[in-house]
Amino acid sequence: MPNKQPCKFSEMELEDELFKLFLTARFQPNHAAGVAADSWSALMDRYLTLEDDRSDERDHMKRNMVELIDKYYDALDAPKKGGKKIFIPEELKAELFPHHMEREKEISYTSTSILGLIYDKVKSFEEADPPEIEVWKLPSFNDRVSEPCLEKWKTLHNQYRQEMTIALKNKETKDKTAKEVYKKYKEILYEAAEFEESKRKEDDIFEEALAIYEVCYNHAITKQAEKRPGAAAEKKPPAGYCGFAWKVAGQALCKLYSRKQANCEKTMMIYTTPSALKELL
Repeated sequence: MPNKQPCKFSEMELEDELFKLFLTARFQPNHAAGVAADSWSALMDRYLTLEDDRSDERDHMKRNMVELIDKYYDALDAPKKGGKKIFIPEELKAELFPHHMEREKEISYTSTSILGLIYDKVKSFEEADPPEIEVWKLPSFNDRVSEPCLEKWKTLHNQYRQEMTIALKNKETKDKTAKEVYKKYKEILYEAAEFEESKRKEDDIFEEALAIYEVCYNHAITKQAEKRPGAAAEKKPPAGYCGFAWKVAGQALCKLYSRKQANCEKTMMIYTTPSALKELL
C-alpha cells in the first residue's frame, strides 16, 4: 500500500487496496514470523545448554535472539504497514532444531536442555501403559436386591453385551448405534426416555438401578480377577465394563446416593441440573 493514510483513500481505492492485501496474504504469505519464531526457539535451546565460561558465544546468541524478536514483530505488523515484506537474514536462521520441536530427523539433534528433558519425560508417560484402575463397589449401593430383579438384569446385561459387540463393529456408525443400545435399556428401566419423565415408583426404579449396578460391577470385578500376570492382555480395562451401569441407571443411582447422604450425619449433597447430568451420563 502506498504511504498514504487509509482515511485519504476513496471508497473504491480503499476497497482495491484491501483486496490486494488479502490476495497477498492468501497466495503470497510472508513466512518470516514463523521462521523467526522457530529460529528463536532453536537458539534458546542451545543457549540453555551453553556453559557459563563461553560468555562471548552467549552474548552473541542473546543479540541474535533480540534481533529475531524484532523481526518476528515486524512480520506480524507488516500487513498494517502497507504489506512490506520482512526477510530473515541467513545468519539468523536455524539450520538444526532440538528434537522436542519435532522436525525431520535430518535437521534435528537430541537436546539436553530442560525443554528436551521435559519433552522426553512426557513422551515416556505417553508410551507407558496406563495405570490400572481398580474396580470396587460403593458401600452406599450395598442394599439387598431381590433375586428376580437380579436375574432379570443379568439376562438383560448379557443381551446388551451381545448387541453392543455388533453395534461397535461398524466404525462409521458405531457412535450412533451404541447410543441407540443404551437408549433401549434406559427405556426398559424407566419406562420412559429419562428418569425424570418416568411414571414408575422411585423405589422400584432404585431397586432395578441397584440390580444393574450389582450385575455390572460383578462382571467388571470378575474381569479384573482374570487379569493375572502372563494372561493375554485385553483391549478393554476392567473399569470399562462399568459403563453400562452409569449410562443406563446413572441418573437414578446419583439421586439414590444423594438421598442416602442427606440422611447421614455428615452429608455430601450432589448439586447438578438434569441437563448437566445428561451430558455426563
